[in-house]
Amino acid sequence: MASSNAFGARNVPGRPEDADPALSRRDRPSTGRMEALRLSFIRRLLARIDRGHLSLIMPGGTEIEIEGRSAGPSASIRLHSGRLFDRYLANGAVGFAEGYIDGDFDSPDLADLLELLDRNAVAWEKSYHGPWPARFLRFCQHWRNANTKTQAERNIHAHYDLGNDFFAAWLDPSMTYSSALFENDAVGLEAAQHAKYEHLCGMIGLANGHRVLEIGCGW
Repeated sequence: MASSNAFGARNVPGRPEDADPALSRRDRPSTGRMEALRLSFIRRLLARIDRGHLSLIMPGGTEIEIEGRSAGPSASIRLHSGRLFDRYLANGAVGFAEGYIDGDFDSPDLADLLELLDRNAVAWEKSYHGPWPARFLRFCQHWRNANTKTQAERNIHAHYDLGNDFFAAWLDPSMTYSSALFENDAVGLEAAQHAKYEHLCGMIGLANGHRVLEIGCGW
Protein backbone atom coordinates (compact mmCIF):
# COMPACT_ATOMS: atom_id res chain seq x y z
CA MET A 1 0.00 0.00 0.00
CA ALA A 2 1.17 3.54 -0.69
CA SER A 3 2.24 5.46 2.39
CA SER A 4 0.29 8.59 3.31
CA ASN A 5 3.68 10.34 3.51
CA ALA A 6 4.84 9.17 0.08
CA PHE A 7 5.55 12.76 -0.94
CA GLY A 8 6.90 13.88 2.43
CA ALA A 9 3.50 15.34 3.26
CA ARG A 10 2.75 16.60 6.74
CA ASN A 11 -0.46 15.32 8.34
CA VAL A 12 -3.32 17.78 8.33
CA PRO A 13 -5.79 16.61 11.01
CA GLY A 14 -9.45 16.12 10.44
CA ARG A 15 -11.66 16.05 7.41
CA PRO A 16 -11.51 18.53 4.47
CA GLU A 17 -13.44 21.22 6.33
CA ASP A 18 -10.54 21.54 8.79
CA ALA A 19 -8.17 22.32 5.94
CA ASP A 20 -10.31 25.10 4.42
CA PRO A 21 -8.25 28.04 5.76
CA ALA A 22 -5.07 26.62 4.22
CA LEU A 23 -6.82 26.01 0.94
CA SER A 24 -8.20 29.55 0.84
CA ARG A 25 -4.92 31.14 1.84
CA ARG A 26 -2.55 29.24 -0.44
CA ASP A 27 -4.55 28.33 -3.53
CA ARG A 28 -7.47 30.69 -3.98
CA PRO A 29 -5.79 34.01 -4.83
CA SER A 30 -4.21 32.65 -8.02
CA THR A 31 -7.33 32.37 -10.16
CA GLY A 32 -10.10 34.05 -8.19
CA ARG A 33 -13.70 32.97 -8.34
CA MET A 34 -13.20 29.95 -10.61
CA GLU A 35 -10.53 28.57 -8.28
CA ALA A 36 -12.82 29.11 -5.29
CA LEU A 37 -15.58 27.13 -7.00
CA ARG A 38 -13.11 24.40 -7.90
CA LEU A 39 -11.86 24.14 -4.31
CA SER A 40 -15.42 24.01 -3.02
CA PHE A 41 -16.06 21.04 -5.29
CA ILE A 42 -12.85 19.37 -4.11
CA ARG A 43 -13.98 19.66 -0.50
CA ARG A 44 -17.36 18.15 -1.36
CA LEU A 45 -15.70 15.31 -3.23
CA LEU A 46 -13.19 14.46 -0.52
CA ALA A 47 -15.79 14.63 2.22
CA ARG A 48 -17.55 11.70 0.56
CA ILE A 49 -14.66 9.27 1.03
CA ASP A 50 -16.13 6.47 3.12
CA ARG A 51 -13.44 3.77 2.99
CA GLY A 52 -9.68 4.04 3.19
CA HIS A 53 -7.22 6.91 3.33
CA LEU A 54 -6.18 9.52 0.77
CA SER A 55 -3.18 11.84 0.89
CA LEU A 56 -3.75 14.78 -1.48
CA ILE A 57 -1.20 17.45 -2.43
CA MET A 58 -2.59 20.45 -4.30
CA PRO A 59 -0.61 22.24 -7.05
CA GLY A 60 0.21 25.09 -4.66
CA GLY A 61 1.59 22.72 -2.03
CA THR A 62 -1.43 22.46 0.28
CA GLU A 63 -1.51 18.99 1.84
CA ILE A 64 -4.70 17.23 2.92
CA GLU A 65 -5.06 13.86 4.64
CA ILE A 66 -8.49 12.26 4.44
CA GLU A 67 -9.52 9.30 6.57
CA GLY A 68 -12.62 7.37 5.58
CA ARG A 69 -15.17 6.22 8.11
CA SER A 70 -14.05 2.61 7.71
CA ALA A 71 -10.85 0.75 6.82
CA GLY A 72 -9.75 0.48 3.20
CA PRO A 73 -6.91 1.15 0.74
CA SER A 74 -4.35 3.88 1.38
CA ALA A 75 -3.32 6.02 -1.60
CA SER A 76 -1.51 9.24 -2.44
CA ILE A 77 -2.09 11.69 -5.27
CA ARG A 78 -0.18 14.83 -6.27
CA LEU A 79 -2.07 17.33 -8.41
CA HIS A 80 -0.14 19.24 -11.05
CA SER A 81 -3.17 21.07 -12.44
CA GLY A 82 -6.60 22.00 -11.12
CA ARG A 83 -7.84 21.17 -14.61
CA LEU A 84 -8.32 17.59 -13.40
CA PHE A 85 -11.46 18.55 -11.50
CA ASP A 86 -12.87 20.46 -14.46
CA ARG A 87 -12.38 17.31 -16.53
CA TYR A 88 -14.01 15.15 -13.86
CA LEU A 89 -17.03 17.45 -13.73
CA ALA A 90 -17.35 17.38 -17.50
CA ASN A 91 -16.68 13.69 -18.20
CA GLY A 92 -16.52 11.73 -14.93
CA ALA A 93 -14.19 8.73 -14.91
CA VAL A 94 -13.19 9.31 -18.54
CA GLY A 95 -12.12 12.86 -17.70
CA PHE A 96 -10.14 11.56 -14.72
CA ALA A 97 -8.32 9.05 -16.93
CA GLU A 98 -7.57 11.72 -19.53
CA GLY A 99 -6.14 13.88 -16.75
CA TYR A 100 -3.71 11.11 -15.82
CA ILE A 101 -2.67 10.65 -19.46
CA ASP A 102 -2.02 14.38 -19.84
CA GLY A 103 -0.08 14.68 -16.57
CA ASP A 104 -2.65 16.57 -14.48
CA PHE A 105 -1.73 14.31 -11.54
CA ASP A 106 0.48 11.40 -10.56
CA SER A 107 0.56 8.78 -7.82
CA PRO A 108 3.34 6.59 -6.37
CA ASP A 109 1.06 3.57 -6.73
CA LEU A 110 -1.69 3.92 -9.31
CA ALA A 111 -3.13 0.50 -8.42
CA ASP A 112 -3.77 1.59 -4.82
CA LEU A 113 -5.37 4.81 -6.03
CA LEU A 114 -7.69 2.98 -8.43
CA GLU A 115 -8.65 0.53 -5.69
CA LEU A 116 -9.49 3.43 -3.38
CA LEU A 117 -11.64 5.05 -6.06
CA ASP A 118 -13.39 1.75 -6.74
CA ARG A 119 -14.15 1.19 -3.04
CA ASN A 120 -15.75 4.65 -2.94
CA ALA A 121 -17.38 4.45 -6.38
CA VAL A 122 -20.92 5.11 -5.15
CA ALA A 123 -19.81 8.21 -3.26
CA TRP A 124 -17.84 9.56 -6.23
CA GLU A 125 -20.82 8.97 -8.51
CA LYS A 126 -23.07 10.99 -6.22
CA SER A 127 -20.62 13.87 -6.37
CA TYR A 128 -20.38 13.60 -10.14
CA HIS A 129 -24.15 13.92 -10.49
CA GLY A 130 -24.37 16.59 -7.79
CA PRO A 131 -24.24 20.34 -8.60
CA TRP A 132 -26.81 21.53 -11.14
CA PRO A 133 -24.22 23.43 -13.27
CA ALA A 134 -22.36 20.17 -13.80
CA ARG A 135 -25.58 18.32 -14.65
CA PHE A 136 -26.51 21.04 -17.14
CA LEU A 137 -23.05 20.89 -18.72
CA ARG A 138 -23.30 17.12 -19.17
CA PHE A 139 -26.81 17.49 -20.59
CA CYS A 140 -25.43 19.87 -23.23
CA GLN A 141 -22.60 17.45 -24.00
CA HIS A 142 -24.98 14.50 -24.38
CA TRP A 143 -27.27 16.60 -26.57
CA ARG A 144 -24.32 17.58 -28.75
CA ASN A 145 -23.37 13.89 -29.03
CA ALA A 146 -26.90 12.67 -29.71
CA ASN A 147 -26.85 9.30 -31.47
CA THR A 148 -27.86 10.48 -34.91
CA LYS A 149 -26.68 8.52 -37.93
CA THR A 150 -23.89 11.04 -38.54
CA GLN A 151 -22.78 10.99 -34.90
CA ALA A 152 -22.94 7.18 -34.81
CA GLU A 153 -20.52 7.08 -37.73
CA ARG A 154 -18.15 9.37 -35.83
CA ASN A 155 -18.41 7.20 -32.70
CA ILE A 156 -17.70 4.00 -34.63
CA HIS A 157 -14.69 5.57 -36.28
CA ALA A 158 -13.35 6.86 -32.94
CA HIS A 159 -13.74 3.54 -31.13
CA TYR A 160 -13.11 0.83 -33.70
CA ASP A 161 -11.34 2.15 -36.80
CA LEU A 162 -7.95 2.02 -35.12
CA GLY A 163 -6.41 -0.88 -37.03
CA ASN A 164 -5.53 -4.39 -35.88
CA ASP A 165 -1.96 -3.40 -35.05
CA PHE A 166 -3.25 -1.31 -32.15
CA PHE A 167 -5.44 -4.07 -30.69
CA ALA A 168 -2.83 -6.78 -31.29
CA ALA A 169 -0.42 -4.88 -29.05
CA TRP A 170 -2.47 -5.59 -25.93
CA LEU A 171 -5.01 -8.34 -26.74
CA ASP A 172 -4.37 -12.07 -27.04
CA PRO A 173 -4.18 -13.72 -30.50
CA SER A 174 -7.96 -14.31 -30.52
CA MET A 175 -8.41 -10.50 -30.37
CA THR A 176 -10.94 -10.92 -27.57
CA TYR A 177 -11.62 -7.56 -25.94
CA SER A 178 -13.89 -8.70 -23.08
CA SER A 179 -12.65 -9.72 -19.63
CA ALA A 180 -10.68 -12.95 -19.27
CA LEU A 181 -10.94 -15.59 -16.52
CA PHE A 182 -7.70 -15.74 -14.53
CA GLU A 183 -7.72 -18.80 -12.29
CA ASN A 184 -4.45 -17.75 -10.63
CA ASP A 185 -1.70 -15.14 -10.93
CA ALA A 186 0.47 -17.37 -13.12
CA VAL A 187 -2.07 -17.63 -15.95
CA GLY A 188 -1.32 -15.58 -19.07
CA LEU A 189 -3.89 -13.60 -21.04
CA GLU A 190 -4.29 -16.12 -23.88
CA ALA A 191 -4.88 -19.02 -21.47
CA ALA A 192 -7.26 -16.88 -19.40
CA GLN A 193 -9.36 -16.04 -22.47
CA HIS A 194 -9.49 -19.73 -23.40
CA ALA A 195 -10.55 -20.58 -19.83
CA LYS A 196 -13.35 -18.02 -20.07
CA TYR A 197 -14.71 -19.55 -23.26
CA GLU A 198 -14.52 -23.06 -21.76
CA HIS A 199 -16.40 -21.83 -18.70
CA LEU A 200 -19.10 -20.16 -20.79
CA CYS A 201 -19.53 -23.27 -22.93
CA GLY A 202 -20.03 -25.30 -19.78
CA MET A 203 -22.56 -22.83 -18.38
CA ILE A 204 -24.80 -23.00 -21.47
CA GLY A 205 -24.34 -26.75 -21.98
CA LEU A 206 -22.79 -26.38 -25.42
CA ALA A 207 -22.45 -29.76 -27.14
CA ASN A 208 -21.28 -31.14 -30.49
CA GLY A 209 -23.58 -30.03 -33.29
CA HIS A 210 -24.65 -26.81 -31.57
CA ARG A 211 -24.10 -23.50 -33.30
CA VAL A 212 -23.40 -20.25 -31.44
CA LEU A 213 -24.13 -16.68 -32.48
CA GLU A 214 -21.89 -14.35 -30.49
CA ILE A 215 -23.68 -11.04 -30.05
CA GLY A 216 -20.47 -9.03 -30.29
CA CYS A 217 -19.70 -10.41 -33.75
CA GLY A 218 -19.27 -6.88 -35.10
CA TRP A 219 -15.53 -7.33 -34.59
